[in-house]
Amino acid sequence: MSERHHTCPELPAPPGRLILFGLLALLAGTAVAVGLRCPRHPQVAGYLASRTTHVISDRDGTVLEFSVREGEDVGLDTPLIQLSDQELADRIAQQEQTVATLQRELDRCLAEADLEVEWRLRELNADLCDIQLRSAGFLKDRYNHQLRHTMLADLLQGNSIVMNDGGDSLFESVIIGQSLGQTDRITSMLELEAAANSAEVSAAQVEICESQIKQLTDLKGRIPDQVRKSAGVDVAQARMDQAEEELAQLKQRESRLTICSPAIGRAGVFQVRRGDHVAVGTPIVELLDSSERYLVAHVPSQQIAAYEIGTRVRLIFPGSEYREGRVYNIAPQANPHSEQLMTVNTDAAVTILIEQMGEVWPDVPIGSRVIVEVRE
Repeated sequence: MSERHHTCPELPAPPGRLILFGLLALLAGTAVAVGLRCPRHPQVAGYLASRTTHVISDRDGTVLEFSVREGEDVGLDTPLIQLSDQELADRIAQQEQTVATLQRELDRCLAEADLEVEWRLRELNADLCDIQLRSAGFLKDRYNHQLRHTMLADLLQGNSIVMNDGGDSLFESVIIGQSLGQTDRITSMLELEAAANSAEVSAAQVEICESQIKQLTDLKGRIPDQVRKSAGVDVAQARMDQAEEELAQLKQRESRLTICSPAIGRAGVFQVRRGDHVAVGTPIVELLDSSERYLVAHVPSQQIAAYEIGTRVRLIFPGSEYREGRVYNIAPQANPHSEQLMTVNTDAAVTILIEQMGEVWPDVPIGSRVIVEVRE
């Protein structure tokens, strides 16, 4: 009896095993895909920053109103906020009343001085007119005596004319005649001497009048100042000037209640609100310069070797917008955790700065979170 060999047919694999193999294959493929897509270096988070100018209060006061809104572009010396100081406002009002009172006092002194000057000048002008008239008369007499002296001198020298004593004037007393006798010559000589003396007296009188005129003219020029001093105008003016200077100083302090922008930029978030009391040194707002934006990232020290200066990185902005940047600064030291001991599982962070390159970065708010990854 021959042996009969029976061949058993192969049974199909159980369904559970097939499902298991399929899941393993799917997981392996997913792992490979993820490994190919993900960078070798882990992503780090950063935040958008810009060059900022800190605006602080330089005096005490209460926030009265805002001149600009948050996020608004401002220029140099643009008013930002207005402070109020009730004590300063009361002092300014009181000083303005003082200035007004002193101004009225000064006006009264000026009016009194002007009236007194007018009367004094009128009297001086009358005296000057009288002296000038007298001087003109003395000058006329001087010319007449000089003319008589000249004619008598010609008479005694030429012996061609004689003198008649009955004439009313010099010209009427001189007639053409014969030669002089001895008596007439002596008389003419005496007349000649008298004419010379009279001319000298008239000249002296003219000089006296001119001296008096000069003195009165000088006094006329000094009278306004002297009268103003005697009326107290100088004192009132000095008080007025001092009061106005104090008022100007107070108003200058009041102008400092308007805090203006010290730079060009965009107003950030105000640190104060309307009605808040601020002291000297209180932060008001930060001005953000959008033209000088950069990214600040904190890289674990174990990964810092991948972030050398000049390294190009890919940035993922909010809204999944991709841009590029370049590392341009690395902090000289790490920033360890100060509140706990360093262990194997903890790592200090190194701050790096990333500048813009390639396409312009999106216009997102300063401080927005940005993902940083090293480009392969």
